[in-house]
Amino acid sequence: MRLRCEREIQEAREESIQGEIEGLKVQEGALSARISLCFQEIDETQEIIASLLAQRSRPAPKGYTRVEIVAVWPLVGEHTPEDRERLETQQAELEVELHNLEEQELELSQVLQTGGKKLDLAEARHRKDQQERSYQTKKRGSLVLQATIDRLMRKMLPRIEYYMQQFLPSLTLGRYHDVRLTTEPDEHVASGGAFQLSVWEPAASEYIPRALLSGGTADQISLTLRLAFSVAALPRELNAAPGFVLLDEPLTSSSRERMQALVDMVTGETLGQHFEQMLFISHNNSFDPSAFAYHIYIDNGLVAESTLPAVIDYVPGQTVMTPLPEVSDLVEYSEVEIEAEAEAEEDEGTDTSKVPIIAE
Repeated sequence: MRLRCEREIQEAREESIQGEIEGLKVQEGALSARISLCFQEIDETQEIIASLLAQRSRPAPKGYTRVEIVAVWPLVGEHTPEDRERLETQQAELEVELHNLEEQELELSQVLQTGGKKLDLAEARHRKDQQERSYQTKKRGSLVLQATIDRLMRKMLPRIEYYMQQFLPSLTLGRYHDVRLTTEPDEHVASGGAFQLSVWEPAASEYIPRALLSGGTADQISLTLRLAFSVAALPRELNAAPGFVLLDEPLTSSSRERMQALVDMVTGETLGQHFEQMLFISHNNSFDPSAFAYHIYIDNGLVAESTLPAVIDYVPGQTVMTPLPEVSDLVEYSEVEIEAEAEAEEDEGTDTSKVPIIAE
């Protein structure tokens, strides 16, 4: 009985062991396949690593352990597998930034009209430096010019006031004698902004702005300012002062007394000491032309009367006197031009049948 039991137990174990052996064989085959796949992945990974090292001009490592790879590419040792997620996030952000920069590059290339051509950074910086130097040069020149203008204006204002005080009593028949010429404050200009002209009014005992004066008086003040500026601006120190001054309709709406006062100043020493010759053009017949040394009347575009002397033609060693041409010898305007001018004169309401051009 005992022997029988032992025999049955042995037979049962053999079947179980045989089953286990078969199971182990199956597991061995699966593990062998997995090991083969692992070796294949290792080979592929090593090939990828070798390719990356070659792309970045790195030497081939002795082995493919981390230490051996770090030896030929130290950047690998700065990160660990735990940094992968963070690095992938940074990569995505950099890709977005790169895309934005490419769009900016395209826009700038269109603005600069480079046609997509890549700009040389060193050349661009060199040109920038040149432009900066040119800008600084022009800026300094502008400052020097502005300083010169400011200095001239500070020098001119007292002289203009002085000459206005000389001319004003004559033009205003003694009513006004003193003026004040100032400039509005301007933070960008050292000498100030626009001119502000005021006249001393004895009745009010104060300086009155030009805007508060009547139209005729304001015209007189403006003419005084222009004459004073012309005289003050004469470059006497260079001995290059102009020899004449031209007054074209200086007072169009003045009374007979004011016009005569202007004529007296023009024909007298007030302006004569500054200019060798004065040309006075006027449509006004309220003054006596005989006050001038010479005068010319123009009628419909033709010289109707003239007291100018004969023209002297200079010939070396010989003087030839050439008389002025007769009225009939002058070139006449066409009828169309004469009619157009006549219509314009009628529209303006002024009588220009005889226009004296008087020279002192």
